[in-house]
Amino acid sequence: MKLWTIRRVRQPHGADRADLSVLLQAAMTGMVSAAMLLAVGCDDATTPAAGQTASDSGSDGSAPIDAGIDAGIDAGGATDTNRMGGGDQGAPCVVPQVLGTSPAPKGLTYGKFADDCKSKNGYPQMHASCAGAVVGRGTSLNRWDGVLTEHSCRGMNTCGGVSCVELADENTLTGEQLYQQSGCPDCHGGDAFAIFVPQGNSADAALKAFEVRTGLSLELAVAFGSLGHEAGVASRSNMPPYFSRLSRPATERVVKYLRTLPTKVSEYPLFAVDKPIVESE
Repeated sequence: MKLWTIRRVRQPHGADRADLSVLLQAAMTGMVSAAMLLAVGCDDATTPAAGQTASDSGSDGSAPIDAGIDAGIDAGGATDTNRMGGGDQGAPCVVPQVLGTSPAPKGLTYGKFADDCKSKNGYPQMHASCAGAVVGRGTSLNRWDGVLTEHSCRGMNTCGGVSCVELADENTLTGEQLYQQSGCPDCHGGDAFAIFVPQGNSADAALKAFEVRTGLSLELAVAFGSLGHEAGVASRSNMPPYFSRLSRPATERVVKYLRTLPTKVSEYPLFAVDKPIVESE
C-alpha cells in the first residue's frame, strides 16, 4: 500500500509542436525548478535543531519527520547522467522537471517513508538544511511545509527533509555476475574483498568494523559511493555511486555476494605536503 500519492503535472504531448512551444516548456520547467529551490528560506537561525538519527532497519517507531532529523548517513555524489526515466539510465538532466506535488500524510515518520521508498525501488537520503542536495530523480519531502515533490533530476529538493532516490531498472543477473560485470574486482579484488583504509589505521579494527556493518549500510555505500574528507588533508572520493546503474534488489544481491568473500585490508596513502606523490625508483 502506497503511503503517498503525487499529483502529476500534465506535460505537453506530441513531438511535432512548434519550436516556440518546446522553448516555452523548457523555460517554464526551469522557472518551476528555480522557484521550488528558492521559495523556502534556509535560515539556520530559524531552523530547529536536528537531533534524530535514522536507523538502518527503516522500520517504524521514529518520530514524525518534521520533529527533527539528523543527516546520519555520509552518502556520496551524483554524476551528470542521473536518469530521467523511460528506462534510459544514461539520459542527462537537460531540463529538470517537477512532475507533481502533494501534501504529505499527517504524522508521516521516517520509518514509513523509508519503507515506501524501498517499495518504489529507491533508497532514502536525508538533508540537514540546504536545498539542491538530492543526488537523483525521485520524491523529496520538505520538512518545513510538508510538501512532497516528485522530480525528474538531481538537485531538486527544497530546504531540509528527506528524499527517495529512484534507482536503475531491475535485471536478472546474480550478485556474482553483477559484482564481476560492474567492475568491482578491479578495485576490491575477485578472490578476496579488499577493504580500503587510510594509511596508519589498524587493519584489525577495520576488519572488525566491516564485519558488524549492516547490509543496508553497505547497500548505501554501493548506491551512493564513498565520498568524504581526511581531516586537514584533502577531500576523499574512493568509489563512484551506482544508483543509476543498479536497482535496489540488484544492490542487495551484490552486497550478499561480497559478504561471501574473504576480506583483506588495503591501505591507501595520505600524501605528505612536503614529499613527492610519485616515489622515485
